[in-house]
Amino acid sequence: MKKDMLSEMQKNEIMKLIMGYMDEELDVDMGNMQAMLMLDFILKEIGPYIYKAGVDDAARFIGDKLEDLYELTI
Repeated sequence: MKKDMLSEMQKNEIMKLIMGYMDEELDVDMGNMQAMLMLDFILKEIGPYIYKAGVDDAARFIGDKLEDLYELTI
């Protein structure tokens, strides 16, 4: 996944979410560096799966719309 996919503001917001989650759910006090490493891991390792699911969903949607359009022309 592209390193610059998220703005600094988005990264900071997500890092806060990660730190809050870790604190509330796992009672782990996570600092900024740890949260950034976690975010980088998620983007690098998990992001492609989420991206592919989105692309597949969009392709299905467009395919359905093209079928609808084709049916209108018959």
